[in-house]
Amino acid sequence: PHSPPSLDPTFVMSGAKSIVSIVLPMDVDAIYEFLTKKSATAHNIDQKKKVQDIFWKGTRIQEFLKSLGYEAKVVPTNSDYRRSPDPIATHPSFSHRLGAISAGIAAHGWSGNVMTKEYGAAIYMSTVVTDAVLKSDPPLGPRYFLDGYCSKCKLCAQTCPIQMFHEDDEEEFILVNDEQHPRGKRYNIDLCNTACFGLHALSKDKKWSTWGRYWVDSWVKEHPDPNQKGEVSRTMFKSVMKAGTSFRRYEVIRRMANLQWPEEHSQALPDQKNLPEDESERVRIQEEYCHNILGVRSLDDYNVSTCAHCALVCGPSLTETSIRHGMVMESGIVVPGPGGKMTRVDTYEEALAMMEKHPYKLGFFERNWDRFLTLFQFPVLYGGFNPKSEIQGIRYERALKKARAHAEAIGRVQEDEMKSTEKAESVPVPLATGPASRPGSS
Repeated sequence: PHSPPSLDPTFVMSGAKSIVSIVLPMDVDAIYEFLTKKSATAHNIDQKKKVQDIFWKGTRIQEFLKSLGYEAKVVPTNSDYRRSPDPIATHPSFSHRLGAISAGIAAHGWSGNVMTKEYGAAIYMSTVVTDAVLKSDPPLGPRYFLDGYCSKCKLCAQTCPIQMFHEDDEEEFILVNDEQHPRGKRYNIDLCNTACFGLHALSKDKKWSTWGRYWVDSWVKEHPDPNQKGEVSRTMFKSVMKAGTSFRRYEVIRRMANLQWPEEHSQALPDQKNLPEDESERVRIQEEYCHNILGVRSLDDYNVSTCAHCALVCGPSLTETSIRHGMVMESGIVVPGPGGKMTRVDTYEEALAMMEKHPYKLGFFERNWDRFLTLFQFPVLYGGFNPKSEIQGIRYERALKKARAHAEAIGRVQEDEMKSTEKAESVPVPLATGPASRPGSS
């Protein structure tokens, strides 16, 4: 049936017939520290620990299935993309989100992240594909959260610094096994990419920020037009080049989530309750892991997860989500301060003064070597051509376009019928007059 190519498990393993979808919750206390701007390090350590943890859980499921005589393969947690003529398209080899929907663990939330009943959208995901024929858990339904939860909330949209998707009732949908799965309508995915990678951190009203180190100057002055896709894409690319840290930051993400390391390394990372209170000690723990295990050196800040607000604020209840949303709105702004350390201030004016007093500078060689590696990294890792994926993508886009056009046509008909009904009801009904009926008359 019509689905995105990334829902085809045979791309990962020939002959695959079933999947096992896995979810782990993010640490809530680490999320609180992240959203309130107390510390970004706790959540980043939790991420590095959990993505390896879920990788190893998938590996154990893989080995168990193999012990029963089946073939099985665990899909890396992140950064496992298909080769494409557009190397920055980043189409996943297999979508953990769509897999979780199909397996009955999750359903779409308004932001397009998938939500679970137990944890909301603040989750890590992985998948095991296998040629075993497994009975599926019942799906939650395409509108499971949108109608019962998101319709009363949509606070995720307010916590996006670049306002990538709609806060109102305008929806779009994707096809999953020929079924329409709705979500909030998105403006431009490159807006999300720019914010998520920390290249634009300041909110539109200039009252709060993410943990991102950079601002797009033109977007601070005037909110970008999402319909100008070429201009948004060029601005994103310029910001990547201007940052001078993009290659190393992405290498941290790729190496921690796409490669599997000996389990004892991630187990040695402390969980939230055992983290030291001293921030400098937390920084040291994370640096040592990135230096000694991941092999990424010379970054002065290994907190590569700087945003993801739309997932982090989405808790298992409306009350919890409201609390997390309030944390973001009251969190203030963080900018590079003394020694390049991310420093919290209360106002936009204080942020400007801080950045002027402590300009963030990189060495000439460091900055330009990182730019050179960035230009060549994605083509080497993800450039190429996969005929099966390209054909699947073309077929899917045609089916999606047709389905959306059909849905819009139905919507227009329903709107016209509603207007006709309202018009008919607004026409005054004449009142009949005449002699009163006699008692007992028929």
